[in-house]
Amino acid sequence: PVLFIPPGGNLKIWEKPIPEGSYLTVGLIGQKNVAIVLNKKTNTLVALHKSTIPPLDFSVEIERLARYYNVSHLIIDKRGDGAAVLFDLQGRYYPLLSAMRHKTEGIEYEIGWETKSENLPVVLASVVKYANSRYLTIYDRETILDLGRIIGTDGSQIITQSGDIDTILALAIGTYLCEENPYVIPKQRKEQKSRIPYRVFNYQAR
Repeated sequence: PVLFIPPGGNLKIWEKPIPEGSYLTVGLIGQKNVAIVLNKKTNTLVALHKSTIPPLDFSVEIERLARYYNVSHLIIDKRGDGAAVLFDLQGRYYPLLSAMRHKTEGIEYEIGWETKSENLPVVLASVVKYANSRYLTIYDRETILDLGRIIGTDGSQIITQSGDIDTILALAIGTYLCEENPYVIPKQRKEQKSRIPYRVFNYQAR
C-alpha cells in the first residue's frame, strides 16, 4: 500500500505495515484530532497523526491510515465531534469499527468507544501497566514525555486539566482494547471498496 506524506506533514510513521501484521487504529477529537496505530503483536506505536482539520476531513484521513495498515480495526472515541466521525465512517462502510468487550453478562461487540469518568482510570491504568512493564514501544519523544507525567498516578486530573494529552488518551484506549482483543494470526478477508471521495488532502497542521 502507498500513503503519501508530504514534507512537514502532521502524520508520523515509524514502521510500515507488514503483510502478516495485525493493527489497531484509535482516533479521537480533543484539543486536537489524534489518531494512533498500534501493532497488536509487538505493542508498538507505529504511526501518529495530529491535526486541527475539520472532523469530516479527519474521518477521511483516519480511514486512509487504517486501510494502509492492513484494513485495521478502527475505533473512534464518540465524545463530541467523534460521533460525527464515526457516523461518517459507517456511511462509507468501513468494515471494522467494532471491538470485543468483556462484560459480566458475556462478550459483546460494540461500535466505537466512549471515554467516561467511570472508565477513564481503568483505561489509563492499562497504558501505565504497559509502560511500567516495558511492554510498549514508543519512538516519539513528545509522547514519551507526556506518558511519563502520568506514571504512578491514576492520571485523571492530568487528563482533564493539562494541555496536549490527547495522544496519551488515544494510546490508553488502544492498549486497553488490545488487552480485550489480544493478538491473533490474522485471517484473509475480502477487501471492501472504500467510498472515500477523490480529493487531495493537505496533511499540514492548521
